[in-house]
Amino acid sequence: MVIVTLQALTQFSGGVVVRNYAATIFVDSGESVKKALGFTVVIGIVKLLATVGTVWYIDKIGRRKLLLAGASLVGMGMLVLCIALGSSDKYQANPGFLLGAGIVVGAYGIGYGPIPWALSSEMFPVNIRGKVMAISLISQNLSLLITNLIYLKMIENMTPVGTFAFYFVFNMLCVYLVYMYLPETKERSHSLILNLSQMYKAEPWIQWNRFLQIESVS
Repeated sequence: MVIVTLQALTQFSGGVVVRNYAATIFVDSGESVKKALGFTVVIGIVKLLATVGTVWYIDKIGRRKLLLAGASLVGMGMLVLCIALGSSDKYQANPGFLLGAGIVVGAYGIGYGPIPWALSSEMFPVNIRGKVMAISLISQNLSLLITNLIYLKMIENMTPVGTFAFYFVFNMLCVYLVYMYLPETKERSHSLILNLSQMYKAEPWIQWNRFLQIESVS
């Protein structure tokens, strides 16, 4: 359930929406179509570099830390977008908007993009791993469909500032859930990961020091 939920959260975080609608968002924010397409390319390169860096350092830093960092930065990027859009009564070309979109897409490549798939592949024994991966893929694509369908309605009914504020709050909720319930899987056996998960579930409110908690069952 943690993995299936996490795969859904990767889409509801808003990172994919910002990436998919980047060109349209930039045009609406006052930029020309030519500049908007150029910004979209730049954002794609930022995401690629962030993902490559994550893959390179994932075994050194750890899955949980990267996911926490990525979710936090996506939330920060959404906050920057809110400030950039709310700084004027109408859309205007605003460098803060490009900064916010870059942070969101780059941070997505750090956490939400690669980490859930790494967790899906290593948290479970071989005999059920394939089923978990299949269910995770269904969860992610269903969530992707929903977020892309409702995004334009959110912009229309909640205003752009309200929409990105919603995504900011949602990402902060993701940070909380990951911190409280997701164990680190780096160099851990399936049985140890299960034990840690049960401990997190049993006492999420009082076990704040995850380092000591891990050491106590290692």
